Amino acid sequence: LPISEQLQYIKNYVLQANNAIVSGGNYEEYMDVDSFIEWLLLQEFCYNWDAGYVRNVYMYKEPGRKLKFGPVWDFDLAFGSVGWNTTEYQNWATSMNGMHEETWSTFLLDDPDFMERMKARWLQVREPLMRRADEVTEYMTEYLGHSFELNQDLWMSEWIGKNISWEWIYEYEHTDLAGYFEYLQGILDYRYEYMNRCIV
Repeated sequence: LPISEQLQYIKNYVLQANNAIVSGGNYEEYMDVDSFIEWLLLQEFCYNWDAGYVRNVYMYKEPGRKLKFGPVWDFDLAFGSVGWNTTEYQNWATSMNGMHEETWSTFLLDDPDFMERMKARWLQVREPLMRRADEVTEYMTEYLGHSFELNQDLWMSEWIGKNISWEWIYEYEHTDLAGYFEYLQGILDYRYEYMNRCIV
C-alpha cells in the first residue's frame, strides 16, 4: 500500500482502539492486552512520569496482528526524579498523576476484567522484580562510587542544592552516592507497596 494509505489505516485503527477503551467496549479486538500489562507494570513500578501518553509511549502493529506496546523509552523522569509532583509517589504514573488528563490507563485501571489479568501477572513478577531492583541498586552503589566522586568534583560541587535548567532542586540535595541510592530505594519501596495495595 502507498504510505498515505498505511498512515490512514493505522490512524483509523488507533482511533477505533481508543473508542473501544473509552467506551468500555471490546478493546481486546484492537490491542494485545498482555503486552500492555507488561508495559504498564514496568512503567508504574519505575514511576515513569513520561509514560503518561504525552510523549515517548511507543506501540507497533504487525500485519494481521493487534497493537503491541513497546519498546519502553525515556526514563529521565522515572525512579523519583519528579519531586515536585508528589513526595510519596502514591498514585498512578500513567494516569491522572498531577498533570496528565484521562489516558488509556485511566479507563483500563477501572475495568475489573483488566485488573484481574494485571493482578495475575503482578503476582508472578513482583518478587523477582523487587529482588532484582535491590540487587542492581546495591551493585551500582559500589560500581559507581569512584565515578560519582569524580563527577562531584568536576561538575556538581557548585550545583548542590541549586536548580539547573528545568531540573529540580531536590535532585542535587545529596552529597554522596549512598544518599542518592537510599532515596532511590525508598522510591522503589513506595512503588512496590502502592502497587500491592492497588492491584492485589
